[in-house]
Amino acid sequence: MHPSDKARIIIDTWAEKLANSRNLVIIEGPHDEHALHLLEITNTYTLNKKPLYKVVEEVAKQSTEVIILTDFDTEGKKLHSTLNTDLQKHKIKVDSYFREFLHLNTSIRHIEHLTGYIKNLDKKSQRF
Repeated sequence: MHPSDKARIIIDTWAEKLANSRNLVIIEGPHDEHALHLLEITNTYTLNKKPLYKVVEEVAKQSTEVIILTDFDTEGKKLHSTLNTDLQKHKIKVDSYFREFLHLNTSIRHIEHLTGYIKNLDKKSQRF
């Protein structure tokens, strides 16, 4: 099996687990939402530059456990840190598995590039 085939299986399994999760997935913007919806991940909450205190209040009304999938750039890391802290103060459990998985197992730095990453894996696989 080619390494890109193995990587594709791993990312497909990740996406399937995320899609089957009942937890709300917090993302930064509409491009992230589009990328996740293409992977059939629809349980999303888009920040859309809302004040974070509003986000925390709204999320606390909807869910007791969330997944934060912000980008791995400076702004995304700040958002993740602030949301993680503030949500936990409101007794909301934050599941870090999915974000940590992407960071450790892929070269993705922006959630909106997830589908492009998968397309590249498919291209590599077809060459061999």
